[in-house]
Amino acid sequence: MRIIRYLKGHIGALVLIIALLVVQAFADLSLPRYTSDLVDVGIQQGGIDRPSPSEFTADTFEAVCMLASPDEEDVIRSSYDEVSDGSYAINEKGLDNRDELDETLAKPFAEVHFARSESAQQRDGSAEGEDASVGEQRVSDAQGEGPYDFDALLDAYRANAVSKEEVSALVAQAESALAGIDDSIIEQQAIAAAKAEYEKLGYD
Repeated sequence: MRIIRYLKGHIGALVLIIALLVVQAFADLSLPRYTSDLVDVGIQQGGIDRPSPSEFTADTFEAVCMLASPDEEDVIRSSYDEVSDGSYAINEKGLDNRDELDETLAKPFAEVHFARSESAQQRDGSAEGEDASVGEQRVSDAQGEGPYDFDALLDAYRANAVSKEEVSALVAQAESALAGIDDSIIEQQAIAAAKAEYEKLGYD
């Protein structure tokens, strides 16, 4: 009880000391998270912390919408507006519902990134010795004959030569590669896709 009597004149200092101890404890507990964010987001992800980019090239935007379900496509299309250079920029609705947009975009965006990488590798492996014309080859690829060409598939979809249901079957390889993967891994792949998209748009 005596100590309380002695402390009565120093209540302000006592409260300040307790507050500083709480802040110190919080900072100590937060340091590992900040270090992890510095490495993961700042270095590995180039400062990109969301799967939903602020801007899409037209081709990638249409490709993501093609692979999304009808409901997902509605969310995506309502969250971006076409701008003067033909790209798609996130609008106010997208910004206000960014978390939902991230969740909606992550899988189809990761699938587009994966499918384009796969088709590019197959084209590189089969390019030598091809005699077919470019137009004939792209139609053949979109119908599943010869090497899988994702951009040919997108062109065929835009021309209404294939339906969304047929697209789902044609990109089964990408779907199976992502099946069973943890959502956090899919999000990381989508963030990598967003980084590649910013590079295509010329952003550092």
